[in-house]
Amino acid sequence: MSTTANQPVLVHGKVSKGLFISRVFGPTFAITGLIAILSFNWPVIDILLLASGMFLIVLFEVIIFLKKRAQVWVTDTDSGMTVADIDGPAEVRDEEVTALSLWDKKDFSDGTLKGIDRNVLVWATGRSAPIQMKYRFSDKSPDPLGAMIDRTLEKLVERSNETLDTGGHVTGEGWAITASGFAYGTTADQLLRFDQIQAVDLFDDEICIWRKGEDLASVRFPIKSRNSYLLLRLLDTKIPEQNDENSGGMESGLGRILFQRKAEHTAIAVTLLVIVGVIGLVIGLMTVPWLSALGLPLLIAAVIFAVWHGKTSNFRCHERGVFKSGITGESSLKYIDIVSFTYAATRNYYNGVYTGTSTEMKFTPDVGNESKEIKYSANLKGVDEDLDIIRDHISNVIASQMGQRVSEGNDTVWTKNLTFTEAGLRYRPSGFFGGKKEELLLPWEQLHGFDVQEGIFYLWETGNEKPIANEEVSAPNFFPGYYLLAMMTSPEAQPEDQAEPVE
Repeated sequence: MSTTANQPVLVHGKVSKGLFISRVFGPTFAITGLIAILSFNWPVIDILLLASGMFLIVLFEVIIFLKKRAQVWVTDTDSGMTVADIDGPAEVRDEEVTALSLWDKKDFSDGTLKGIDRNVLVWATGRSAPIQMKYRFSDKSPDPLGAMIDRTLEKLVERSNETLDTGGHVTGEGWAITASGFAYGTTADQLLRFDQIQAVDLFDDEICIWRKGEDLASVRFPIKSRNSYLLLRLLDTKIPEQNDENSGGMESGLGRILFQRKAEHTAIAVTLLVIVGVIGLVIGLMTVPWLSALGLPLLIAAVIFAVWHGKTSNFRCHERGVFKSGITGESSLKYIDIVSFTYAATRNYYNGVYTGTSTEMKFTPDVGNESKEIKYSANLKGVDEDLDIIRDHISNVIASQMGQRVSEGNDTVWTKNLTFTEAGLRYRPSGFFGGKKEELLLPWEQLHGFDVQEGIFYLWETGNEKPIANEEVSAPNFFPGYYLLAMMTSPEAQPEDQAEPVE
């Protein structure tokens, strides 16, 4: 993260634009009432308008005054921070910080990220309460306090490692780390050596810790908890030192769970069924009584079905495969057996109003594989970041498999219009009226660049200003091939920063 040097940032007591705009109501009512008193004979309405206006003027001014009085400003000093409030500025040096927590809430409008609301708590020596920071910045601009947060966390990690090296221990909210292991309780099975831990990662707004050989994370801490990021950083450096030989866990299975979603809205569905059923029964009793006798068991059956569906429906992405269960049974598929992975996200509008983003994933097994095709779909109001993360993980795994086949000299189909070869990328250019022409070969040395714009992938050839081919990002297997293309042309490229999966 980067920062704007020495610029104070308002972290508490922001006065919203809506509150400022609301100030016009008081004067408007008061002036209208005064004009009415001078011009008309409305003894009740004019006095009421004037009184209401004066009340609103006082109310809004008091609210704004109190908010400004409670304002807190934080300035990065490169070696700490200055916290300025009603009592004046106070210096907090980096070495005085004893703990930190941080969490974000992303703000979406019409399915597009517009800004990030960041919450930070900093505990420091000599302060009875943590310093609370809540501020907002655009997704297109850097965090104004990012450099300070990064520096503070780095120094916490340095001091914690020094403490561990001298035989001490480091604690957080519900956990402790010593030189020999990790503890999150008092019983024997809550004391873990580092070589018993398979992985630690941020998952569903929680710091998750997996034991060796377990698919589900057995230990979880909220990301909002004290020193959660310190826990993530410390364990991340301790685990690899002792887990290099067996970091993958149970190779015969699907591996640890990276993403999981169960059936949504089951409680809502049951509630609606009950309400509709009760209304139907009442109407039946008032009209045709025998319908009520038939409707009651149907209502009970519908509720049981909804509950059963909620209990059995589950979709999971693991390290090495995908799993789905439902009322028709269970199915799983390893990534090495997947011939096509499709990811599509489409914004939906009704009469110009954004109603959500439909997201779909489809996993198609290779010909001859006994496993069934697995699909997952969801409708979101914004963007599920975990979906994007798992898309990247799966795409990278399949891209590596595709890259292996290309390196062995085998032509590897990307999409129906694009194919990887050792010599270059074979493509089928679009015809003038939408028809398709014969396939052509773009040698790797002639590839000038590629990009994704508004859900369409474009490919450029050196010396040609116009793209020579295009493809929809929702096409089957697009993302794995896109990642492979990025790795082959520029190993350090970050395709997730370029690709925009939402149409």
